[in-house]
Formats: sequence, structure tokens, C-alpha cells
Amino acid sequence: MITIPVEKYSKPMTHKMMQNQYVKNIFDGFKYYMLPAIITIAVLVILIRHPTEACPDNARYILSAISQSLAALLALIFTITLVAAQMTRSYTAMDKIIFRSETIGLMSAYGIGIILPVLMLKFGFWYKGVIVSIFIATFCVFSLFPFLRGVNMTLKEIGIDNLVKEAEEAIYSGFEAKAVNRVVELKEIGEDIVKRRREERAVQIVTGLASIGTKALDNKDKEFETLISHVVKILSSMGSNAANNKLDDVVLYVGQGLEDIGVKVAVKQWTSEMRSVIIGLERIGSSAAKNELNAKQRIVIGLWVLGAVAKEYLPECVNDVNRSLKKLEKNIDKELWNSCFVAAKNQINMTNALEITSLNEFKDYYEG
Repeated sequence: MITIPVEKYSKPMTHKMMQNQYVKNIFDGFKYYMLPAIITIAVLVILIRHPTEACPDNARYILSAISQSLAALLALIFTITLVAAQMTRSYTAMDKIIFRSETIGLMSAYGIGIILPVLMLKFGFWYKGVIVSIFIATFCVFSLFPFLRGVNMTLKEIGIDNLVKEAEEAIYSGFEAKAVNRVVELKEIGEDIVKRRREERAVQIVTGLASIGTKALDNKDKEFETLISHVVKILSSMGSNAANNKLDDVVLYVGQGLEDIGVKVAVKQWTSEMRSVIIGLERIGSSAAKNELNAKQRIVIGLWVLGAVAKEYLPECVNDVNRSLKKLEKNIDKELWNSCFVAAKNQINMTNALEITSLNEFKDYYEG
């Protein structure tokens, strides 16, 4: 397999970058609680500006109902989180779902909302007790949607590794349909994660899909053309969306994955799949150049390598690579363009997977 060391083209995750990612993830989770907070404040303002005379009987009923209702909702939340943790089939699921800050914070709010009305009943704080209890109950009820959204996202993130493993096991067993189903599920998760700009998780999905594709191509017992077609289309789509969302590292890993798959399908002489890889890289490269992403270099290098591979194994695709490179050349600085060719040449020299003459022959064809 022809590969280029990814660390040469991606930024190392420093401690500061990891902290920034952690803060971003927390903000991304808690920003959905803005609407419940606004509604809660609005309810508090109404209660304060339109006071009513305290009626002990009514107050007892309201406080009792609030406490019982929140207790029932808390039991529901606890059940949902336990079921979600069991669905992941992971020993660390409890840490990622139940003991995350969002779950602890919401359960604490529910605990206060359950106990406070009981204390108000005990000490007879009718007027203030009703206002405070309704205030807390409002926030707890309207927080259910963002909480369930957070559980859903966590469940998806934990499920990525499981889906990749299941797809790879299906490949080893020769069950293409099962592997395709898992790849389609990864696509659905990936589209949502890219839209939410969760770069770390998007990279996880992209590398998983590339791993599935290369393992399927390495399987000597069965040809997985349908699976490879799905993987290439999904990687191409995610790469384009990532470029439009300016997720540089995601585009870089997509380019690496498509290149690795392209090399293998060329050796197998799968013309249709090879052309899909070339078209995918062209579209991603155009979007990356338009958004001025550094990862555009990765795409150009990949196309140069595929040009050499096509020259040696799949001549009918040489013109496809040639056309894609010419489209990208219009949007890239000349010096950078030349450095990409040098990088592709060094890559082929390091791997010894191709004769360097194949790249030189392709360059002569391109310039001629």
C-alpha cells in the first residue's frame, strides 16, 4: 500500500489543542440549554410580576405535584441512560454517558427540584416555596430535549468503533451485505458529526471507513465491489462537506484514505471504482482550494500518485487523473503545485511500491 506519513501533513495534538477541543465540546453540549434557560427566566419574571396571595391548601397541592412529577421524570432519565449504556456494549459506557458533566448537572437539578418542595411543605414557605419550585421544575422539564440530544450524540460517538469492528468482522466472514449496512450507518453518523463540526469524531469515522475499504480490498477470498463503491462515495461526500465546513484535518484523512483505496482498486483493475476515487478527490480538492485549506496539498499529492498507478496498472484511467489535476492546477499556487509533485515522488521512493518511471511518464503525459 502506498501511503504518505500523515504526521507530515497534520498538526500534532498538543495539550493546549486538546484543552481547546474539550472546552469546545462542553460549549457545544451546553449551548442547547440556552432555550430552556430563557423559558425558565421568563416564567420566573411572570411569577414575580404577577404575585398571588398564598393559599396553604393550593400551595401544598402544587408543591406535592411538582415533587412527584420530577421524581417520575428522574426515574425516566435514569432508565434511558442505563439502556443507552447497555446498547453500546462497552465497559466504559457508564463513564461516557452517566458520569458525564451534563448528566450529573441535570440529575442534580432534578434532585433539588424533588427535595426543595418537600422542605417548603415542612417549613410552611408557601409563597416563596411555590415560586422557587416552579422555577426549578420549568428548567428541568424543558431540559429533557437537549439532554436526550446529548445522550444520542454520545451513543453515536461510542458506536463508531463498534460499527467499524462489526464491518471488519463481516469482511473476514465474507458477509458483504452486513458490512455495507454498517458502512451506511457510519455515513449517517458522519454526516451529522461533520454538520456539527466535531472534527475529532469525524476523523475517527473517516479513518474507520478507509480501514474498512482497504481490508475489503486485501481480502483474497471474495471481491467486495459493492462495499468499496459505498465506501468511496461516502468518503467523497464527507470530504466535500468537511472542506465546506473548513475541517482541514478531516479533508486530509479523507484524501489519504481515498488514495490508499485508489491504489488498490487500480492494481485490481477496477475501472469504475478507480474513476469514482478520482472524481471524489477532484471535488474535495476544488472545495479545499476554494476554502484555502492546507489539506488541498494532500489531494494533489494523492492524484499525482494515482496518476503513476494508473499509468502502470490501469491506462484507461490516466486521462481521468490528468483532467482532474488540470482543474485543480488553476486554483493552486505554482510553487505549491511543484512541491506537491516532489512530495509524491518522495512518497513513491519511500514505499518502493511503484517504479518512479511511472510517475515521470505520467508527468510527461500531463505536460504534453
